[in-house]
Order: sequence, then structure tokens, then C-alpha cells
Amino acid sequence: IVAFFDTAVGAKVEPASYVRIAEALGVQASDVLFLSDAGRELEAATAAGCQVRLCVRPGSPAAREGAGFERVTSFDAVP
Repeated sequence: IVAFFDTAVGAKVEPASYVRIAEALGVQASDVLFLSDAGRELEAATAAGCQVRLCVRPGSPAAREGAGFERVTSFDAVP
């Protein structure tokens, strides 16, 4: 984990928020890997050009709402 961003950059369901994160890091959006258990957040990050992975945790509803996203179950599975 390189950095942490809260809602100060904008709503997590807005693509512009992920563009601002990449700018703050000084990298292209395509260099950012965004992990979430929320499908709408992954959709927004994808629209901004980020790489995304769906985090599936025991008891998480992520499996139902993250159809179509590559899944990870632990940080060990993140490239």
C-alpha cells in the first residue's frame, strides 16, 4: 500500500475522484490498482482508467455485486 485517500478527493463512485488520486500520486490512472468490495466504486475507478480488483472477504456481499471483476481474497493474491 503506497497511499490512503478518504473522501477528501471526492465520492468513491465518481470517476473524477480516481483521476484526482492518480494526479496526487503523480502517476497515470492506469498505474493505480484500486481494491474494493463495492462494485460501483470499481466501475468508477475503471472508468477513470485504473486497474481494479474486487476484494471478496468472508461474509462480504461483494460476490453478488462485483460480477465481471477479477477477484482477490487476500493481499497475497495482489500482483
